[in-house]
Amino acid sequence: MDGEIAHDIACLERAVSELVWIRIQRDKFKILLEDEENRRILSSAASQFFYEFNIMMIHDINLTIARLTDPYDSKNRNLSLEYFLKSKNIKRKEELDAIYKKICGFRDKIKKGRNKIISHNDIQTLLCEKTYAQFEIGEDLECIDNIGKFLNIVSEDLKGETFGDICTSCSGDANDLLKILKYGLEVKKMWNSSNDELKEIAKCIITNVLTGKQSSPT
Repeated sequence: MDGEIAHDIACLERAVSELVWIRIQRDKFKILLEDEENRRILSSAASQFFYEFNIMMIHDINLTIARLTDPYDSKNRNLSLEYFLKSKNIKRKEELDAIYKKICGFRDKIKKGRNKIISHNDIQTLLCEKTYAQFEIGEDLECIDNIGKFLNIVSEDLKGETFGDICTSCSGDANDLLKILKYGLEVKKMWNSSNDELKEIAKCIITNVLTGKQSSPT
């Protein structure tokens, strides 16, 4: 295999891993933080923790998208989508360029937040009451889908095949977390109940969790 093509394929594989990471984080965000009932559960369980978790996920998703859309040139040798647009091994550049323009349309909406807040502490921006990234719900998902389309075309040019759609398995983990929090909140209700029988059941559950031993209400 030609050395330059091998290098491009290695870059492609790394870019795809970045895309997988974005998809996993975004899927978890959708389950945990876009659903009103699930947000209520998280807030009831640990409001400050999940408030901070929300911010961290938004920062991480936007930062990863921004990295993939950073410029690539002799000065900025970033592994970004522009790297593939400038590779001589890529043939379908007109098609890629059309998709890339759509991706950059979303980048323009998060660029200020990435540069002024996520990557740096710009004083004027920090003291401003406006949100740092303004876009409609779903626009980020469209951008992620377009990044997938872009990299699939690159893969087809370099390897003769696409990697297909990315399906994550994180929904199970997110839903399991919600179940655990629901159970915990129910135990908390029982513990705070004026019903002695319910309080005793809650006490046994808590004791079993803390000690790892099985005990029954007396």
